[in-house]
Amino acid sequence: MLYPKIKKRLIESAALASGTAAIVGVSGGVDSMVMLDLLCRCREDLGFDIHVAHVNYGLRGRDSKGDEDLVRNAASSYGVKFSVLHKKPGKRENLQDSARDIRRNFFSKISRLYSSGVVVLGHNMEDQVETVLFHMLRGSGIDGISGMRELSANGLMRILRPLLSVPRKEIAAYAKKRKIPFRDDKSNDTLKYARNEIRHKLLPALARINPSATEMISNLSMRLAADADALTDAANNAFMSCVAPSADPSSVVIKRNCYLPFPEAVRIRVLRTAFERIAGNKKDLSSDHLLKMDYIATSGSGAGSYRLPFSCKFVRTGDVLELFRAKTTHDR
Repeated sequence: MLYPKIKKRLIESAALASGTAAIVGVSGGVDSMVMLDLLCRCREDLGFDIHVAHVNYGLRGRDSKGDEDLVRNAASSYGVKFSVLHKKPGKRENLQDSARDIRRNFFSKISRLYSSGVVVLGHNMEDQVETVLFHMLRGSGIDGISGMRELSANGLMRILRPLLSVPRKEIAAYAKKRKIPFRDDKSNDTLKYARNEIRHKLLPALARINPSATEMISNLSMRLAADADALTDAANNAFMSCVAPSADPSSVVIKRNCYLPFPEAVRIRVLRTAFERIAGNKKDLSSDHLLKMDYIATSGSGAGSYRLPFSCKFVRTGDVLELFRAKTTHDR
């Protein structure tokens, strides 16, 4: 039974304790509509509020309007708050990335209305497996192929995905039993996007090899997530011990003699954390960038430099490693 399973997870995670608010991202699809129904059934016992958030990108004409109407009516019937954002994705190379950024910013804005707001999303087991395979095919490291977390943070925004280990067929069965209305997004059927090719071609092929492939990959992602979290903890401790105090927020100085003894996996994360500190994010920082910096830091040569995204630069001078942004005293 899905309801007691999800209620138990909500209690165990303690993310939606009494007095908190669940900002539920609802597209109108079966996953998010089921997620909304489950949360509404749990809210009285657990004591949290619900605020439904829907984004209308205006890309599918009357279908987009139909999605919005369905979600608005559902929120009204459940007696919960409803907010909608009308915004078309910008003219970027990747439409899905642009749409995701719009959603994230909208959900974050609503979550800030509450002293303790948690964004709840309806990603399921197949979504997780598609994410893992997508990152594998891109050559991502352990952080990418460990997939999404059931409870995570994006800046100050906490994100909860209670359905992450629930298969689509179980969600569909719940919707049928509860007679929950939902709408199908036809864009999910096109093979224009890599994720859809994974869903419609790669996953069925894997299922022919092993009928339990989806569940096996989902379980693997959870084990890898635990490993990735352990590495992150080790890297955070290493960062604190290796970084020299600095009053300049656009510069991070690393003591090389402290940096060298750590394993490469930890050193790489130290460099990534340093870059994120000065750049504000780690977007566009590739594994090639990190490996090049680590090579300069560990090589026999006493000096070297390397340009990085966002006008950042890595410089080694003897036993001092420094990452800094351009337009500092180094460039004058």
